[in-house]
Amino acid sequence: MSSSSFLYNGEIYEIGEDNILRSGGVPYISISPDGTFQFAGNVGDVRSSFVSALANDTQLQQNILTAYGKVQSNVATTDSNPDSQSGSEAIQESDTSTGESSGLLFYPNDLSSTEQDIVTFQAHSYESGGRVDVGSGWGVLNPVKFTPLDPIIALPIQSSITDQNSVGWESDTMNPIEIQAARISRSAMNPESDVTNIATEAIQGALVKAKQHGEGVLTYLVGQAIGVNNLQSRLLGQVLNPNLELLFQGPQLRPFNFTFKLSPRSSGEAKTVKEIINYFKKNMAVKRGEDAIFLKAPNVFKIRYQYKSDAHPGLNLIKMCALTNCSVDYTPLGSYATYSDGTMVAYTMTLSFQELTPIYDTDYTEGFDYGDGQDKVVNHPIGA
Repeated sequence: MSSSSFLYNGEIYEIGEDNILRSGGVPYISISPDGTFQFAGNVGDVRSSFVSALANDTQLQQNILTAYGKVQSNVATTDSNPDSQSGSEAIQESDTSTGESSGLLFYPNDLSSTEQDIVTFQAHSYESGGRVDVGSGWGVLNPVKFTPLDPIIALPIQSSITDQNSVGWESDTMNPIEIQAARISRSAMNPESDVTNIATEAIQGALVKAKQHGEGVLTYLVGQAIGVNNLQSRLLGQVLNPNLELLFQGPQLRPFNFTFKLSPRSSGEAKTVKEIINYFKKNMAVKRGEDAIFLKAPNVFKIRYQYKSDAHPGLNLIKMCALTNCSVDYTPLGSYATYSDGTMVAYTMTLSFQELTPIYDTDYTEGFDYGDGQDKVVNHPIGA
């Protein structure tokens, strides 16, 4: 039986062909084909120090994955299939079925036969023409049109799930002279106001303040005239009251990141993995116009966490997103290893998305709209 071991904190850990990590004969965790860990026995049987290290020590995680990769390679080199000698474990040629079913592409291929929660990605074409045509009301842009494209990619929900809602606030100032200037300008713009009286009152008020704070006001105006903003502080040791406040600047768009470990176990699953990687790369690619003078926006994505085919009640909702980055690690186990057909033993795919539109209060009070005009989620426990 093939196995691989490593030393960690004075203990020897060993992984066998059953993909179970043991120490002193006690099973600790099992390693699934997608590189995720699951406790093999009762959690109480595993030392708490190991449980804590597994959650926080990336070196321990890497040691486990490296040992797991060596086991898979050793199995391959002892395989009777001569084709397997050129790479890692011989892929199961007899299983050529892919994970495609009813317009969905699943990974792993048997994911559709389980009740596991999933995250789905569906590409949509981005059509922004006619946004300023009459229709949505004064000063309002018509919405972007999205057309769904098949297939839908369905993957297991990753171990790290986060969202980050943020709003733009910035500090700003407005000194007394600026306040008075704004007050005069606003009054003068009133069509029913008497500009002459406003100007007279403004001059009279300025003269009164000049007598009370003549040197300070004069120094400030001189500084503004010559472009020295801190002249008053330098000469008089004082500044005009800036009336500093934190002011609302606008909404911000949320980013989302996903990392998936893809380890094909058959020729059919190898095809599925390659199709998934190709799917994201192809749909995020910029489109060339017919005459190559203009470039068109790439496709965008609808992302849904699903629980029993419905919106997941325990996770956040996500609006239509652009895929801004797709990164693929072809050697996540730290060494080059392939199956007999050239398929890599494992892939790690990292996707970076950003929502196309901000989150508003109505997404919580009136129901959440993904933005594609297809579904609306009402009374979601968490919302966006």
